[in-house]
Amino acid sequence: MRIFPGLMCFLWFPVCIAQIKISEVMFNPAGTESSDEYIELYNASATDSFKLSTIFIGDQKIQESVDLNGKSPFLAPQCYAVIFDSDYDVSEGAYASLIPESAKVLKVADKTLGSAGLSNSTPESIIVKSEQGDTLDAYTYSLDNNPGFSDERIDLLIDNSPGNWANSQVLNGSPGFENSVSTQTTELEIKVTCSAIEGVQPRIHSECVFVIDILNTAEILYENLILKIIVDDSIVLASHQIPMLEPGEFYQIKAPWKPITAGKLDIDISITSDLVEKFKLFEFWVEWPKQSLVINEVMFAPLSGEPEWIEVYNRSDMEIPIAEWKIKDASGRQGLVEVVDSLVLKPDEFALFTADSSVRTIYSFTTDMQVVHIRAFPTLNNTNETIALTGKSGAIIDSISIHLAAEKGISIERIDALGSSVDQTNWTYSLSEAGATPCKINSVSAVEIDLAIDTTSVLWPDPPPERNKYFHIVVPILNVGKQQAILNNWRLTDRADDYVYAAGTSSMMIDVGDTLLIQIEHVANKSGTHNFAFEIDVTNDNRRRNNRWIFDISVSFLSRDIVLNEIMANPLSGEPEWVEIINLSSQPIDLNNWSISDGTRRGKLMFNGGKLILMPKDYFLITQELSRSDDQLGMVVPEQWPSLNNSGDSVFIFDQNDCIIDSISYTDANVGENGVSWENMNFMIADIGPAGWDFCVSPKGSTPGRQNSLFVEKLESKSKLKANPDPFSPDGDGIDDHVLIQYDLPMQTSNVNLVIFDLRGRKVRHLLRNASSGPNRALFWDGRNDEGQLMDVGIYIIFVQALDAAHGELLKLKKTIVLAKKL
Repeated sequence: MRIFPGLMCFLWFPVCIAQIKISEVMFNPAGTESSDEYIELYNASATDSFKLSTIFIGDQKIQESVDLNGKSPFLAPQCYAVIFDSDYDVSEGAYASLIPESAKVLKVADKTLGSAGLSNSTPESIIVKSEQGDTLDAYTYSLDNNPGFSDERIDLLIDNSPGNWANSQVLNGSPGFENSVSTQTTELEIKVTCSAIEGVQPRIHSECVFVIDILNTAEILYENLILKIIVDDSIVLASHQIPMLEPGEFYQIKAPWKPITAGKLDIDISITSDLVEKFKLFEFWVEWPKQSLVINEVMFAPLSGEPEWIEVYNRSDMEIPIAEWKIKDASGRQGLVEVVDSLVLKPDEFALFTADSSVRTIYSFTTDMQVVHIRAFPTLNNTNETIALTGKSGAIIDSISIHLAAEKGISIERIDALGSSVDQTNWTYSLSEAGATPCKINSVSAVEIDLAIDTTSVLWPDPPPERNKYFHIVVPILNVGKQQAILNNWRLTDRADDYVYAAGTSSMMIDVGDTLLIQIEHVANKSGTHNFAFEIDVTNDNRRRNNRWIFDISVSFLSRDIVLNEIMANPLSGEPEWVEIINLSSQPIDLNNWSISDGTRRGKLMFNGGKLILMPKDYFLITQELSRSDDQLGMVVPEQWPSLNNSGDSVFIFDQNDCIIDSISYTDANVGENGVSWENMNFMIADIGPAGWDFCVSPKGSTPGRQNSLFVEKLESKSKLKANPDPFSPDGDGIDDHVLIQYDLPMQTSNVNLVIFDLRGRKVRHLLRNASSGPNRALFWDGRNDEGQLMDVGIYIIFVQALDAAHGELLKLKKTIVLAKKL
């Protein structure tokens, strides 16, 4: 936060009597200009700590708050705080080895000190203000310093007049320790640190250690120094004798300690001898144990108009104050608990952290339920979110990382309040009818007898199942109760017709914590999306809400269930490109989430109503834009249109599972004149490619939504070799321009030659050359020879030779066909 006061022009500041003092200003550092600037503050009190979170610091234009970055806000008596801009590197910066551990190293909440860093060309005023806007201290620095030499306060206990300031006597100044120009004499310098054996922050009931560093800064020898440490009037180290401490000598003592209370602690250090009496007060913060309070429930995705919230639970046996605790998310955003210091959470009590107290009315809270306001509540991600709960010192008390995708209006609950926070299996969706259980025992908490369908660990078929083929699903049944449980039976039902596809009737005993894997084998007799219900029956189950699971299985369609039938790649000016498809399957097909592609761009078919049903043998248009006025023809514009290139392209049709159902490739020779489509001459014939397509001969140039102008019927006959039409007239008028040749063989596999001869026995066209074939096949002849020349009117012979080498069988078929011209 920054404060923007009005314009001020003065050199002397009336200040309130305050314990916090500006003790040093480095406005012209030797290193990088902005990042090495600093302002040093000093707590002049001998007994009281100072709360740094209550001040704003800056220049005469802007003052801003201090970013504590999780550190305790308290500055101990007679200690220093050094404040940098946000770019300073605490561990590697210019002063990293210079600043003692006893000093606090902090940064301003915004980027720079003051409005734009501290000027070394124009004198600026350094100002410290309280939350109420009172000036606690102020100083206008001079410009007679060499680079790297700060302005230092001479006497920290008197006023801030210009005569009480001087240039530092040492390069880089004295950040975090006694000023080089100070008139005070310190015979013994004492530094104290306190840390946990495991981790940095001391915690209640955890092994800690005091480290006391003593430096003799006097010019005399001290003998028989007696050191005492008193914590909150309780003696930790009653007496320790230092036999001798020479001038300049350093002495260190480590004293083990286990805190029995949490919160702010005063540590009194006394060093006495015949020549000296030194007393100093230090202050430390002892944090609450890890996971004494835990995050117990999270509402990531509330219903529209409702707030997000986080529930915490006190699972310890202590009463814990929660004032100034914080909630942080993965991005570092944090919210501060805004309550009075007296608010405590008793053992087994809940508290709801939120930015909006309207949750009281949403969930009908009683007056004794704790709803705690969070300032700057972090916006929660709906999936893969990490949340940390930190104590007043900034140390982490609990943290969770949730990978479950949020469901609207449904909270995510901890299953076992005493279990692990980071174990993903200890979290699941609320089972409450209200969608959540704020400030109540979680709906998923363990009961005596409870078998649950573990929907998060289901093994799905991969790849997606196909029609008329078996697929497998493995469904885990987990005993989340406190006792053994008996699974009586299970069943899988298609909800569309209540048909039971699979069931198990053998009773099974499942121990606490164990999982039984149910393997389901099923044949889907229809493609598309199937809505199933999987249910289990359990003896005396105390919680039946997790005994039923509703889910969808998407069954892939088969190749050529949908067939490409007509393509308009070169429309008239102002008209859209389009592709016509036809449903060749025996079932209605929902085209929602199908897609069309050219191999590069892909557009999904989406419908506002959720479904578009294409009945068997019906046509449908996928178009670049809706410009046609034919209300009887179904059509849709995909999310992205794959432009059809006139120089050649490919067209693919994908089902809802991204399986290719049909495709065709064409060249520039297959693109007609403007407004003329390219038609499939018989959509019932598979794998014939461009040879089975030709240009539309309808006067309108295309036939969308009806039978193609070039459609050739496939004869149903028992003959071995067939041709239709006979005669045919390949004169380019669009009528009988191609003959459809079909053969049926008594062999399952063979190598086939199919040749057209004239009546003199001369080879005209080789349509198949030793081609692998099944028992039947169909293909077109356009009346041209192998050189592409149109043959004369006359009678021609179709000759088929099939060899089944594996069985030593050779079959020959002949049939005549008449090539004619219309009169």
